[in-house]
Amino acid sequence: MVDDATKVVEEALFEVIARTAASTLDVPRSYGLLLDALRPLLPVIAAARRGAIFDLAAALAPTGDRAADAGLRARLATPARWPPLVSLAEEHLLLPALWAGLRRHAAVDAVPAPLRRHLAERVGDGSVVPVELALEDLHDANAERNRALRAQAIEVVQLLRQVGIEPVLLKGAAWLVAGGRDPGERVLRDLDLLVSEGSVDGAVEALRVAGYLPIGPDGDATVARSIAWYRERYHHYCPLVRAGSPAPVELHWALGTGAVDVALPAARVRRDAVVAGSEPSPMLTPSLRDHVLLLLLHAQVSDFGQRRAALPLRALHDLALVLRQHEEEIPWDGVGAELAAAGLAATGARFLAGAERLLGIHPSLPPAIAPDPAARRHVERCIANASLPPALRRGALELRGAWLRAVRRGA
Repeated sequence: MVDDATKVVEEALFEVIARTAASTLDVPRSYGLLLDALRPLLPVIAAARRGAIFDLAAALAPTGDRAADAGLRARLATPARWPPLVSLAEEHLLLPALWAGLRRHAAVDAVPAPLRRHLAERVGDGSVVPVELALEDLHDANAERNRALRAQAIEVVQLLRQVGIEPVLLKGAAWLVAGGRDPGERVLRDLDLLVSEGSVDGAVEALRVAGYLPIGPDGDATVARSIAWYRERYHHYCPLVRAGSPAPVELHWALGTGAVDVALPAARVRRDAVVAGSEPSPMLTPSLRDHVLLLLLHAQVSDFGQRRAALPLRALHDLALVLRQHEEEIPWDGVGAELAAAGLAATGARFLAGAERLLGIHPSLPPAIAPDPAARRHVERCIANASLPPALRRGALELRGAWLRAVRRGA
């Protein structure tokens, strides 16, 4: 029922968008027609997606107890909860993490028999794959890919060291070299490394000699902009890709612009970097303070999550990964001080309110970033937005933008 309703909603949405595109003067009327047409269906869809948000969050939570785990198993015993849960996890690149969470919270057996064909269409030969086996296979395949990515990260670090450059591994690349973690739980799209701004040209050349090519916006290496062009406009160079390597490499000389650069100055991140890994040689990763700041600010500011009231499930999962290993070691006072100095304390409070609401995380926080009523209201707005299908959210934002442009033209 939910899938059918979603299809009807999306078809209606795109029909109205197409009608709107033909005449921007008709935007207010089209927007109203859209809301009138979809209002009866939205509660059905939103309720299923909202339930999936809390089911996924329960699976991602760093810790649990018998009562919470039993509640998760009981909810997942309802067949209707699984399609939106798997869809949401896939949307946020969290399918491997979902499997790891189900296993960690003893909820694997909750997968109901009627849904054992749920992912069958993903198999090319049409054979039936039980959903729990599909999730396990995805997790194991991701673990294998991450092992290849770790080898690639080690090779890239060695290539840069040969020309006298010591990089700091960021985000997922830093997670790869940390020990004691489930190697298949996190999905990586690229390898991010921080180098000094003055060494960017040498780093790019070292990787080019090793076969890496810069890729432009349309995927064409022949139109990649110069390093100077990127340095003037961004805080990292374009992706560097090599045939046969599992992921692109992205070289950063800063962690962001504006307030992000104030909270996370690249020179400090390099200075305070810590040694991680042991084979074949130790590598540098950000300190715990800077690692938490980076995952928070990347999701909320650099990716415009706060402005769009987007639910940062993937970043919250990253925080859960850190907490599972270093809960008592995170210097929250230092995190709060850096955010406050950059004018981003409210941003931190909103992110941590999400961790509190969804993951049951209640660290001892300084007043500057402790969740307050405004931060908690923001989280509820994010949950409400995430409860709508992605196509509907994108289309609604597109229509709203067109409506605002039409209003401004008429003003």
